[in-house]
Amino acid sequence: MSRALYRLGRWSARHRRRVVVGWVGLVVVLLAAMATVGGHVVETFSLPGTESQDAADLLEERFPELAGSAATMVVLGDDLAGSQRSAVEALAAEVATLPGVASVEDPFGPGAVSQSGAATQFDVRYSTEAVEVDAADFDALTATAEAASVDGLRVEIGGEVATAQARTEPGGTTEAIGLAVAVVVLLLAFGSILAMGLPLLTALVGVGTSLSVLLLLAAVTEVPSVAETLALMLGLAVGIDYALFIVSRHRSQLATGMDVDESIGRALATAGGSVVFAGSTVVIAMAGLSVVGIPFITFMGMATAAAVMVAVLIAITFLPALLGFAGANVNRFNVFGIGVEVENPATEPLGARWARWVTRRPWLSLAVGLLIIGVLAAPLLDLRTAMSDAGVANTDTSRRQAYDTIADEYGAGANAVLSVVVDHRGLSSSEASAALEDVQTALAGTDGVVSVTGARTNQAGDTSVLQIVPEGSAIDESTSSLVHHVRDDVLPPIEEVSGVTTFVAGATTVNIDITDQLSSRLWVLMAVVIGLTFLVLMFAFRSVLVPIKAAIGILLSIAASLGVVVAVFQWGWFNELLGIDTTQPIISFLPTIMFAILFGLSMDYEVFILSRVREDYLRTGNSHESVVSGVASSARVITAAAAIMVSVFGGFMLGDDPTIKMVGLGLAAAVFLDATVIRLILVPATMVLFDEANWWLPGWLDRLLPHVDIEGEKLLEELDDGQVTEAGEHSNPGVSVG
Repeated sequence: MSRALYRLGRWSARHRRRVVVGWVGLVVVLLAAMATVGGHVVETFSLPGTESQDAADLLEERFPELAGSAATMVVLGDDLAGSQRSAVEALAAEVATLPGVASVEDPFGPGAVSQSGAATQFDVRYSTEAVEVDAADFDALTATAEAASVDGLRVEIGGEVATAQARTEPGGTTEAIGLAVAVVVLLLAFGSILAMGLPLLTALVGVGTSLSVLLLLAAVTEVPSVAETLALMLGLAVGIDYALFIVSRHRSQLATGMDVDESIGRALATAGGSVVFAGSTVVIAMAGLSVVGIPFITFMGMATAAAVMVAVLIAITFLPALLGFAGANVNRFNVFGIGVEVENPATEPLGARWARWVTRRPWLSLAVGLLIIGVLAAPLLDLRTAMSDAGVANTDTSRRQAYDTIADEYGAGANAVLSVVVDHRGLSSSEASAALEDVQTALAGTDGVVSVTGARTNQAGDTSVLQIVPEGSAIDESTSSLVHHVRDDVLPPIEEVSGVTTFVAGATTVNIDITDQLSSRLWVLMAVVIGLTFLVLMFAFRSVLVPIKAAIGILLSIAASLGVVVAVFQWGWFNELLGIDTTQPIISFLPTIMFAILFGLSMDYEVFILSRVREDYLRTGNSHESVVSGVASSARVITAAAAIMVSVFGGFMLGDDPTIKMVGLGLAAAVFLDATVIRLILVPATMVLFDEANWWLPGWLDRLLPHVDIEGEKLLEELDDGQVTEAGEHSNPGVSVG
């Protein structure tokens, strides 16, 4: 791999016009195609193989008028049952004529008007799933509601269709803020405007490529909005970081007087090897999300993995071409007051002093680091996960106002209505009626149930639907417990006696099923990702202990960052600073996504530090001093890389979507802790304590494992000795390059 990267770097530099034109042309074509035929991301999720999804499939087959989706119109007024009644009825009649609308419920039907008489709600049903409702059709509904909000009436729109239409479009001010901070960090790291601009340009080209492909896929399949946001987050962060590693190595070599093309080739063979390795670990971790067995989680993983792969390809092709154009002038346009420094342990007194302080006090450093992690991770013991609902949306949105009005006027459970689908095919009408009566009676007598509607039966007379209004909201633990109780205890005895088949369904139960499946599969994901990463690190560093310590360190940073998220979002600590006006459970997929992403991203820093430590250890045989020199030489670049990632992730906390805020905070906190407490305190402290044992590997295992030369040290030795020609070929065919 080192030789291939060396040759690729030199080739890209020498054919820089061809490479740059090729990449820019590809991005232009993809952006044009996206603007022409690209689709939109969606907000709702499905879960094949669960009871809620089985019920949805049954309704689509036998009860199509209930199998689509609905928007809930909430009307508030001073005299709804009197002088304003005709206006409300006229609104319902007008909505029924709108494109895409299949049916409209009676706004004054049973249970529609609240007890106070100040509000009424009615469903506007569409024949398609919420994610398939045309945006123009929903815009027409919104315009009608706004036009009707006159003469003392106020109309808000909520429900699953409104949630599905609430798309979060990336590319706004939050991302710009993250990039602005990255610019400052790169200027401080490089002291040169040109050197600063190269990582940003490569990252933007990579993001443009991956997002364009993602939105083109959205035209033919459902793409969850979080997948788009994660692809943008990770694409920017790793794109800048990977370029930072390569440019830093290139500038160091140029400072020694090395030829430009040769320096580019060697930078690719060394730092480029680390980039490929680190990117591969991210891809492995994100691809591991497929073991969860949830389509939208799998898609998020694959989309993010693709964005990282593009970032790696950009770093090893497009970036060398740009470096070829820059030539020996990569340090031009210096920023006044900032010297152009290169990566050299001799110029890093602060990093060296820090590394020596930690390694001289390993037990104290270990205790302090674990104490910090323990305090931050403590809130994790109170972790509660759930899929979010409209109750956590911004208060100025119509769907949040509709949600709050329903909760105030009808009770919290009115926003979490559950459907019970009863399949009584094969029973006589009298047997079916008796079974339905038993179901309704049993449900009405269940603790936690506020009310149960009468059964609604399809035209064929073989399927009926009842609705349950629970006491709690969709994200309350009581609602989840109620769903499990009804499924496991209330309905099975009736099924056994009457011969009917029942399903507890609806949007609320889909979210509960997603939460349950994510929780049950997280351990499988952890086992797969940790196992694969352990093997990869063992290949790279010829050690058993190093991969174990790496896995434990990453798990500690994930635990601490999730603890921070719980404290802010679930406990409400400092949540006003992020514009959050209510406490809420942690989004169900956050622990899973954070684990996969961070396990991959943390390898960037792990590989960068350990490769330097191992390089020095193999040269000197001094375990203690190799830790000091390795940490000292990599501290500055790791600090800059982490600051860039934190700024990119942190920028997303300034957006409007609470879910994206949560993801941004979790990733930013994890990267910060991983790059500081874990990599600069716990890693050097534990490596000094374990001393020579860090590099222990059984002889039989050493013979079995393939040899991986991440930093290209063998290639560099052969280049220096003249054993490899300028083109990267061996001058002596008998010499083998690792």
